[in-house]
Amino acid sequence: MVYKDEQVVQTTIPIDRSNSASFSNFHAQDNQQTLTLLQDFLNDEKLCGSCYIWGDRGTGKSHLLYASCKQIPSSVYIPLLDLQLKPDVLTAVVNFRFVCIDDIDAVACQTDWESQLLILLENTEKNGNLLVLTGNRPPVELDFESNDLVNRLQGRRVFKLSSESDQTKVRMLVDRANERGLTVEPSVAEFILRRHARDTHSLMRLFDRIAQASLESRRRITIPFLRELDEFKFD
Repeated sequence: MVYKDEQVVQTTIPIDRSNSASFSNFHAQDNQQTLTLLQDFLNDEKLCGSCYIWGDRGTGKSHLLYASCKQIPSSVYIPLLDLQLKPDVLTAVVNFRFVCIDDIDAVACQTDWESQLLILLENTEKNGNLLVLTGNRPPVELDFESNDLVNRLQGRRVFKLSSESDQTKVRMLVDRANERGLTVEPSVAEFILRRHARDTHSLMRLFDRIAQASLESRRRITIPFLRELDEFKFD
């Protein structure tokens, strides 16, 4: 899934134009400072260089990268965790104004990838472009073999995304329902949250399945309805 607006890597990376992520629908209650710092970084027209965002799975790293790509012309998003890409893809995107690379921890201890990431960091500054990378841990805790790469990341702007509170996740489920023309009471959202994985990514995938079942059956999303679904039958 890659969002881009040029043809440079058309043959190697599929385009996902359906992603609805934006800054306006990012639930920033627990990460307002990080959101503000990232937007300030992107809005400075004279700025070039890179930043690194880290946080656990489901904290919204990919959401922010997609939202960022939509804001800046000539941008490309590369998810290292989801695609079987070769390291030279990073050479192909060097001339983009804005490059987002998701889940760099997925290529730790892979020499070719680490080398290309280091080159991209250097070329980003030299060419006056912007680069945002994400990972699941702070730079010093990543399992990279290259000390130069770790030091480069540590020397850049580093933003942390914290896991959302349960209250925020309930709000996210309610809003997700509204986006699909459905209604979910907070008590129902709490029921879902108590019984399933709490990372946001898994939670939203689960809710999308619930919403689809609701639409197909033309029934409201209530606790009795949820208990009839396979995901809740063994509670």
